[in-house]
Amino acid sequence: MALQWTAKLNFVTKRVLGPLVGGLVINNKKWDSIPEDVRATLQGMIKNNYEGDSKNIRKDDQKAYEKLLTRGYTATEFTPKGEAEMKVFQKKARDSLVGRVYSKELLDRVMKITHPNGA
Repeated sequence: MALQWTAKLNFVTKRVLGPLVGGLVINNKKWDSIPEDVRATLQGMIKNNYEGDSKNIRKDDQKAYEKLLTRGYTATEFTPKGEAEMKVFQKKARDSLVGRVYSKELLDRVMKITHPNGA
């Protein structure tokens, strides 16, 4: 069943929130146990898929955004209040996955790398 959100909304944000599609998580011990030639093949495949998917997704997102604008949606920026609310929501979403999808330690490491000045 479709959510039919397009019938209820008139605005779209200008913010690009790029989706993360796919992923490979493997610990060093397992990775190191894979033969070198297989690892090299995997790395090449992962790189090609990632780069291709990223480009296609960005193009498709841009087309969808432009289509919404031609349908009469108004593009807006986040207000400072909206920005603060978004950060709270993002943190709740990340924290809700701890223990089910990833550990607290892994989340902390990723956040430190991706948001060195805090999130």
